[in-house]
Amino acid sequence: MRMLAALVFAAGVALAPSDGAAGDDASAPRIRLAPGEGGFWRVEYELASPATRMGFVRIPNDWRARHWKPADEALEIAHVDGESFVRRKDGAAFRRAAFDVPARYRHLPKDYAPFSPFSDGGLLIHTGQFHACPGAAPCPEIDS
Repeated sequence: MRMLAALVFAAGVALAPSDGAAGDDASAPRIRLAPGEGGFWRVEYELASPATRMGFVRIPNDWRARHWKPADEALEIAHVDGESFVRRKDGAAFRRAAFDVPARYRHLPKDYAPFSPFSDGGLLIHTGQFHACPGAAPCPEIDS
């Protein structure tokens, strides 16, 4: 099992919408999730066109704003009035965003944790915590 997990995730995990109403949206970002260093995973977003905000599908609380570390210091994750979204600190539009996320279990109220480590070294990843869309949060659920 451990070897299978290593093979599956060695090249990274690409998250992309599939068929369905939300999946047909050409504005949905390309999302890449890959193992990083020091117990972190890197999630990278590429938008089809520049946007001033990128909202998340699932918003259980402000855990992203507290624990995701932006690769570009010009970006931040804000959690305002129950919404979590990525924005540039200067308010300008962006097309790419990347964050280093600790691969630790996080209790999220009424939602799945993004990572669930196993004692044998395996790691369960709930990719739904990484789905996002340009514009205001929350964005529609994505079938994938």
